[in-house]
Amino acid sequence: QYPLVGSKIDSAFHSDGFRLITVTDQLLYAVVEYSQNGQGYFARYGLSPADGSILWQNHEAVAGPIPNVEAHIVDGVIYTIEYSVKSVPPTLDSYGMTMTHLTEVRAVAYNLATGQQRWQAPSLIGEQPNGAFFSTVSKSILYFQTFHERAPLPSTTTLHALSLSDGTLRWQYEQKGGNMVGAALQGESIYVETSRLEHVGAEQDFRIHVVALNALTGEVRWSTLVKLLDGSERWPTREQQDHFGVVRVDMPPVVCAETVYYSTPGNRIYAIQSSDGKILAQFWVEKTAQTTVSSRVVLFVGP
Repeated sequence: QYPLVGSKIDSAFHSDGFRLITVTDQLLYAVVEYSQNGQGYFARYGLSPADGSILWQNHEAVAGPIPNVEAHIVDGVIYTIEYSVKSVPPTLDSYGMTMTHLTEVRAVAYNLATGQQRWQAPSLIGEQPNGAFFSTVSKSILYFQTFHERAPLPSTTTLHALSLSDGTLRWQYEQKGGNMVGAALQGESIYVETSRLEHVGAEQDFRIHVVALNALTGEVRWSTLVKLLDGSERWPTREQQDHFGVVRVDMPPVVCAETVYYSTPGNRIYAIQSSDGKILAQFWVEKTAQTTVSSRVVLFVGP
């Protein structure tokens, strides 16, 4: 046990406490937010896996809490995505409501041994985590997703690709008026699921695509339309839409060898050829009379 800065916080300050973010055999990376004398702070800790001793620490004053953090440790560097909520002077938003806080997402890289900052990408103002705040790292690129409600324009989900060396933007892929959650990185391709309501003639239809992107350039390699159910169910229901009418489907594809697998609500499984997006097979897992629109098979792949 050891005392931590922020272990005793102002009673009025809301904090998730000390959080262990990611672990390797070299380092335990943890963060804590706290308040002293009315000022908010955000601290980062590099801890020894052997005995828990503090190898390094840093902290900075913040205007609001940082409620969400993800990190990856690769080749002696900690790559983090930090989501904060900042207090701003009261202003009116596009709905005529008073806004006193603004969301912000930032990507930062720290030296694993010393905690010294290597780079910080420009902050993304108004962005917030999408779903579980997906992020992943390849040999040269940090990928992460954000969501922005650009009312009265369609809300936008964005997949960002930053250079590991200096944090510069390599490319972005946007899904406007819909949603995109998670991704599967395999070789030089990254696979995502996109979903949105589209106008088909005079009707609106909910469309889900599994999309393959070139992981280095962001170019679309292929996009395959997948059906949600068998057409007999009512979809989407009000519970599956946000207040803008955007439908959220919350499961990324997974990849194994040369096949991409995707599970839709209702337990339908698609097997898609990774080279060209051709549907190889589709089947249901334990589909019964009790299967609901919300039923979902969770897919995993192993080595």
